This record gives sequence, structure tokens and C-alpha cells, in this order.
Amino acid sequence: VAIVVFGEEPYAEGHGDKDNLEFERNNKRSLKILKTLKQQGIAVVSVFISGRPMWVNSELNASDAFVAAWLPGTEGQGIADVLLADENGKVQYDFKGKLSFSWPKSPLQTAVNKGDANYSPLLPYGFGLTYKDESTLSNNLNEDSGVDISNLAPLSIFNGSFKTPWRLFLNSNSEQHQVASNSVKLGGITYRTEDKAIQEDAMQFNFDGTAPSYIEINSNFTEDKVAYIEANSALSFSYKVNQIPSSHTYLAMKCEQGCGGELDITSDFENADLNTWQTMSIDLTCFAKQGVDFARVTSPFIIKTAGELSVSVSDISFKPQSAKSAVVKCEE
Repeated sequence: VAIVVFGEEPYAEGHGDKDNLEFERNNKRSLKILKTLKQQGIAVVSVFISGRPMWVNSELNASDAFVAAWLPGTEGQGIADVLLADENGKVQYDFKGKLSFSWPKSPLQTAVNKGDANYSPLLPYGFGLTYKDESTLSNNLNEDSGVDISNLAPLSIFNGSFKTPWRLFLNSNSEQHQVASNSVKLGGITYRTEDKAIQEDAMQFNFDGTAPSYIEINSNFTEDKVAYIEANSALSFSYKVNQIPSSHTYLAMKCEQGCGGELDITSDFENADLNTWQTMSIDLTCFAKQGVDFARVTSPFIIKTAGELSVSVSDISFKPQSAKSAVVKCEE
């Protein structure tokens, strides 16, 4: 028998915000472990740690027993006591825990409470089994999330102004400055607004090469943007190279807990027509393959270089169903 302990990554306040309740959406690491064990004929007891009910139908199907442990702390003795038998093979302690929340039957069932006019959770408030009880769940729960991304709207990051929750920061010489004016200088980088189609609808960044520097658009909290990977989206932005880079230049993204990825765009800037607005589009899969976890994005747009460069940028967005037509593709 394998006891597999898994669950949500730690979060607080807005860092845990998701657009639906599917556990490990688009990255079923835990489910892969459960299925690998089952394929070997090993019985699986799943211990699921979370701070809220989540849609785990696939994980339930792949488990012989499933415990919603909530947040038991780091020692785990309370869970071990009810899972493990004594030296005589007898139950030490029976389960007494009951669900303090209704458990959702779909990832979109974010509001389901006892007393609702149409109350239809997967498991009702107060549900809980003891060792004497038989499970009331089938072994073939619906694993289709039912999430429709066909009409997913583009995600605007900057379109003449920054869209909530995005903000602009300059970083140079180990210093950081949040931009709140139409011009500012920090170390080796200078920023000012620029007119593309209308007044101040673009940003110009000048790197003088005196220090490794980068500009970063980020959010206070992690942002769940997995839907844009599922919708075959591309990162699209307008750019104008005013001075070609003298050193390697990268376009990067960051996510929580140090993950991220970057692409070398030096040749794109070197071969661009100077002082001419152009559009760059990059399949988001490129960033995912570099290590970006789109379930917890903190910075969707970063330009960095250690050399000289002058570039203007505008109209930054994630565009669904644009990956196939992207300038930069990342197919297998």
C-alpha cells in the first residue's frame, strides 16, 4: 500500500486566487504519481492537503482511499494515528472528521452551500466516512472539467495604460523603482512615455550599458493564467527599436517561488527596422517550456539586458488562439 501525501502550494490572501477549483490544472503532477502506482497494482491511500475544497475527481478515481486532511501542520501525527494500525493490526483511532464545507462536483461550482435552492455538491456538508462505512462514490467520476475557453477574451496588460493589477518597475544596480510618472531614471535605465497612435500610449526604455538592468511588469499577487495556455494563446506586443542592442537581450516571465523562463530576442531586435513600429508575438508554450507556471504568474513581461539598447513598447496582451500564427513558435 502506498500512502501519497499531496496538495496545494502554500498561499495567502490574493496569492491563492484561481479562476476555477481544479487542482493542479494543466500540470497533473500528483495524478501522475497515483496512476503510476495503480498501474503497478499498488493500492493507493491519498492524503489531500488544502485550505479549501477543490475539484479532484481524477485524483479520487485514481485512489483506493481518499482523506481530505485540510491543514494538519508539519508533524502529521494526527493523520498517521488514524491511518496506521497498531502492532496487532487493529485500528488505533477511527475517523470522526466531517466535511465543514460542501465538496464541489465541478471546478466551476465555486458557490455551493447547504440550504441552497439547488443544492447538488459532489459530497454534502457534514459528509465523512468511518472504517465501517462503505463509500458512496463511484470509481468513475466525471473527469471532464466542463470549462469552456472557446470565448476567452484577450488579456490586456498595457494598452495606453496599465490594466489592473499590473504595474511597471525599473531594476538596475540592485535597486528597484515603481514607475508613477511619465519619466524617470534609475541606474543604467531611463524611462519615458511616448506617443504611438495617441498621446502617451507607449513606453520608451533606454539602457546605457553601465549595469545589468531590466524593466518588469508585475502584480502584487500571483495570477492564474492557465486558461491562456489551454486556449493556445500568444504574448503579443508592439515594439520599435531605436538603438540595436549591444549585448544579449531577453524577454522573460516570472512566477511565484522563483520559477520563470526567458527567451533570447537579441536577433529580433538586431534585425528590426529602426524607428519603425512592428509586432512581436510569441507562443506562450515557449515560456511554459522554459519553466513558467501559468497558474501563479507574477510578471508576464520583462525585458532585460546588460548592454546598450533603446526600445519602445506598447499594446501588450495575451491573445487566445494566436499561437499557431505567432512569430515565435514552440512546437514539439
